Amino acid sequence: MLSFSLARLLSISTIVSVLTVCQNAGAITRIGNAQSIQEHTIRENLQAARGITFPYQNSSHQPDISKRPTQNIIIITTGSIPKGDSFSLSNSRIVGKQLEIDVSYSGGCRQHDFNLYWNGAYQESFPPQVRMKLVHDAKKDTCERLITETLVFDIQSLQPSIIRLTTSFGDSKSIDYTKPSKFSSLR
Repeated sequence: MLSFSLARLLSISTIVSVLTVCQNAGAITRIGNAQSIQEHTIRENLQAARGITFPYQNSSHQPDISKRPTQNIIIITTGSIPKGDSFSLSNSRIVGKQLEIDVSYSGGCRQHDFNLYWNGAYQESFPPQVRMKLVHDAKKDTCERLITETLVFDIQSLQPSIIRLTTSFGDSKSIDYTKPSKFSSLR
């Protein structure tokens, strides 16, 4: 624990350097409430005294990616689709007018993005088929915690079809999508 007396003995640049190195090395992963309050006070004092910006942030200040709302869109494009970063596609299902996709990937230090790409075309078959590709952007997150997440995509504008879901890494799923009837919600 960094105390106020220790903070007075060390130079501001030394404190900033030590905390930044510890954070970058992953040595500081959790900090207690008392330490967090003390750290916040030290940070404010250092900023007020020198007008500096404090680059260090511990995990108590990082966004909690497990609680972020899932807001995903289907990107319709005829252009090239990026390969993306590695992930595992474990399950997919239709719930009402939404496509839910369970994925897992390594990370935990940054918020990751998933995009579902579609060329807008229905294949001529019965029932019609659509091919979609799920792409993961890890945003250069090098952490190795296993993250599992359920992605939700609004598919109410799609015609009833078989959705062929693929990734750049060989995973694929097929899902039958039949639009819920107007009367199914009355049951």
